Amino acid sequence: MFQNILIISMAQIIGIYKLENFSTDEWYVGKSKNIYGRWIKHSRKYKPAEGWTSRILEECEHESLNEREKFHIANEKLNGGVCKNKTTGGSRSTEFSDETKALLRVKQKEANSRPEVIEKKQIAQKIAQNRPEVKEKRLKTMNSPETKARCSIAAKESAARPEEKERKSVALRAAFSRPEVKAKMRDSAIVANARPGARERKIAAAKEAMNRPEVKEKARATHIRKQEEKRLVIEKETIEIILNETINLL
Repeated sequence: MFQNILIISMAQIIGIYKLENFSTDEWYVGKSKNIYGRWIKHSRKYKPAEGWTSRILEECEHESLNEREKFHIANEKLNGGVCKNKTTGGSRSTEFSDETKALLRVKQKEANSRPEVIEKKQIAQKIAQNRPEVKEKRLKTMNSPETKARCSIAAKESAARPEEKERKSVALRAAFSRPEVKAKMRDSAIVANARPGARERKIAAAKEAMNRPEVKEKARATHIRKQEEKRLVIEKETIEIILNETINLL
């Protein structure tokens, strides 16, 4: 990385550079008015013996250092790896120009569509989700009263939609019609009925249900409806008999 730097450090090159370690996939982007001199300082932390190498990304004017450093940091982040920069680069008061922002947006879209970038993001996401601290934070968030309240409201709103009710109804009918589901429900019923006291509990639950006012009212209404249906059938049959006898007399 830093071979012959002491010899050529007198040639002050202004621009943007990159330090990278291919064995650890780490990298660092910086700016300097004297790149080779800056590399000498970096060699104490980013040691060549540990696999760090360096290269110049761009030579530019002093006035463009802040913006070009921010651009290259953002651009290198699109390619993945472990960024060692603690900031987004440039001075705090410096902002991207509209041209640079537009170019970064284009590069971001291009990078996000690359298969290798998508794969890297998926791997990084899986690794992050499996960290104990991330799991603990996710569980705390999911079990918080605020999250539970929001989920409950969203579930009720979703369940109240006609299309959601129809979808659930269709899904349940399809599930219950499967032979394996029917067999599993039948086996579960047999196991439940074989438990001590299962029959007594069923009888007690049925009696309790039958004694509820709303159940009694529903049963009474059903009985009245059936009696009325029976009366109408008898009346219809009687009318038909009378009509047949009258026709025979004629």
